[in-house]
Amino acid sequence: MNKFLILIANLVILICIPFLGFSQVAPVYFCPGESVTLMGINTITNCTDQLGNPFIVSSNGHWTSSIGEEISNPSDFQITIFPTQSGVYTYTTTSPMCPEGSTGPIGPSNSINYLVLLDESCPNVGNWEVELQVTLEGSLNSSTNEVEISSEYPIPSGQPFHNPPNEYYGFEFFHSYVPYLNSIVDWVLVELHIGTPNTDGTGTVPINRKAGLLLNDNIIYGVDEVTAELMPLTFEEVNLIDDYYIVIRHKNHLDIMTSGSIVPDASNNYQNTIPLLHIDDVFGVEQLKFMGTNNNGEDVYAMYAGEGTWDGVIQTTDYDLWSENPAILNQYVPTDYNLDGSVQSTDYDLWFLNKAKIGNAPLIQE
Repeated sequence: MNKFLILIANLVILICIPFLGFSQVAPVYFCPGESVTLMGINTITNCTDQLGNPFIVSSNGHWTSSIGEEISNPSDFQITIFPTQSGVYTYTTTSPMCPEGSTGPIGPSNSINYLVLLDESCPNVGNWEVELQVTLEGSLNSSTNEVEISSEYPIPSGQPFHNPPNEYYGFEFFHSYVPYLNSIVDWVLVELHIGTPNTDGTGTVPINRKAGLLLNDNIIYGVDEVTAELMPLTFEEVNLIDDYYIVIRHKNHLDIMTSGSIVPDASNNYQNTIPLLHIDDVFGVEQLKFMGTNNNGEDVYAMYAGEGTWDGVIQTTDYDLWSENPAILNQYVPTDYNLDGSVQSTDYDLWFLNKAKIGNAPLIQE
């Protein structure tokens, strides 16, 4: 079913792009590690100088990628890329004009689009199951450090990350009658990244994303897009011999990333268990908060609460967002920092404890 949805998404791109003012779409298929060469089309216009001599003016172009991938020498007419996931690469030209003193029409702008698709028949391409273990500070009982789910917390039935800045359009959802309903802590967005991370949030590029449900057992689960049944969180059609950093995002907790890159475990049928429950499990400087011990005497570390503006820092802007309406009931909003279904002074208290905390996870690429 997932392959069917991927096919439909690709068909939508193929059908819709010509109606968005683009002149061409050319599908290109690749295998991981292979290069793809793309060639743009420059726009020209015929000009005439003051002596009546004809000459040609050519436009300059610029390459962009729909997945936010950094392109070396994007102004080159021809580029060679090493794609890591399916996406659209666009070469756009400006309208060329004849120089002052000459005559001739203004040439049209032009764009050519290449739909670059991962070939599912390539070797080393397949599905990767990950069991991510994590805790949100806002979900913890402050006395016991155990996860406590409020019956008043109105979790939406569909994944909530379609709005900016995430703009993720997956179809994950659950029904009101699913057996795990009372175990849901919240939705999270999980990303696969490649590159070399820096503590300022740069250095990596997201190549795959999935929305998942965090349950009260501190495990992030995938959700079947047809039946809404819980399943392992699965990234489809990835390069199984590459290594990836994994980023976890939540609507009002500081994002975190794995401390190192992870290779899918071929010895375990490409299934990895990845705990993010200790400070050393996470990239950066003290990116999990020590909460104390739980009822079993175990140390508890959690993602910092109080980051409602998606900018990677818990600061005054998060307070400003809370102060705009510090009394809200039964709404799913980013300023409900303790996840109890109400915005009130207790959310301010949680923000105050964490204010000025700087995140080290990759910033959201808009």
